[in-house]
Amino acid sequence: MDACDATQNGQQMGDPAKDMQMVIDMVDSDTAPVRLMLDEDACQLSEGAVASLRKRDLAQWRARGEDTLIPGAVKNTAQAL
Repeated sequence: MDACDATQNGQQMGDPAKDMQMVIDMVDSDTAPVRLMLDEDACQLSEGAVASLRKRDLAQWRARGEDTLIPGAVKNTAQAL
């Protein structure tokens, strides 16, 4: 790990001062995100992971999952975060 750190020091995409300001802003916010993505690469990786989840898990299993409902049950009206 130290060898990796030594080769990456000063080469990272993100500005540590800007990152810390973002964390401070998030903590002070009334609408803080569930997951805070810092820098462009983290946002791209997160978007890719969400797209993969939708494609692989939700799309493939949604119909079967919805088919497990009890007939006549009141549907949950909760909204995603």
